[in-house]
Amino acid sequence: MELTVLKKAFGELAPLNEVRDAISLVSNPKQITDLHKRIEAARKYDNKTAERRNYFGELAIWSERHIGTLIAEAKQTGMIKLGRPCADDKGVIVTPLSLTEFLGTDSETEAKNISTRSQKLAEVTPKQIEAAIESLKLDGEEVSKAAVNRKIKGAHVGHNSGENEWYTPAEYIEQYRAIVQVIDVDPASSKDANAVVQARKFYDAKSDGLTKKWVGSVWMNPPYSSGLIEKFAAKLLEEIECGNTASAAVLVNNGTETKWAQSLLGKCNAVCFLSTRVKFWEPGGKVSIPLQGQMLLYFGADAGLFAARYRSMGVVMGNY
Repeated sequence: MELTVLKKAFGELAPLNEVRDAISLVSNPKQITDLHKRIEAARKYDNKTAERRNYFGELAIWSERHIGTLIAEAKQTGMIKLGRPCADDKGVIVTPLSLTEFLGTDSETEAKNISTRSQKLAEVTPKQIEAAIESLKLDGEEVSKAAVNRKIKGAHVGHNSGENEWYTPAEYIEQYRAIVQVIDVDPASSKDANAVVQARKFYDAKSDGLTKKWVGSVWMNPPYSSGLIEKFAAKLLEEIECGNTASAAVLVNNGTETKWAQSLLGKCNAVCFLSTRVKFWEPGGKVSIPLQGQMLLYFGADAGLFAARYRSMGVVMGNY
């Protein structure tokens, strides 16, 4: 394969997307491993500008992830040694390569280290990595594998209890309170969070809002973890359908491609796609910013008032 664009990257900084695409097309594990080492060296020693360090930091992430995908594929096909020779799909006996032979490394220890790191990175989706990189750039932090891993591990999972809780800043809640005057129910909350929300009733993980009626006006920042957010979205639509919930504001990640988001967007009266990521707060005062943007969905008869209140915070769309 012609690697002109990769060679150019070490000099003029070719467009990063072009280099990333070229990396993804490298099928030779020895070649991509050698390239990855060169990228790592460039990141370490090329200190001309922060831009160049971040550039090579991103390439190091994508090249290492690609190594992980090649290793995973090789394991499935039996190309990497599994203990004994094996037959391919045509019955031909194939002697698999050792990990060191496969990657072309100088030692078994080096091969194992690369294998472990790269396969972990390969388990993370490209979208998660892209969001983590963008988050680092917005925060003014250097792009590195360690920083990306930290961002991904710290992503908002929105559990209802424990130290992983992320609470909504008051300015988003106050705009909704001005519409409904009083917030009756917060079904996914805690004592700390409700000090700001000030709902007449709130339910935490122990009291389980999914088992209660949500009567009146509802503010909801649901758990974002898979399996729970779907249940809270479905529960809200059920409560609206049966007439218990008269008005609701729902703050969630703008994952518009998900089934739960599609269900909410299909029923809401208006939605505000927030122009900045919400700076959630945690018990103890720490501020945390999620990897992706958020949207605030409104259900109720005052979509026009919702639009007027939230238009300064983002793009509002809906029936008003």
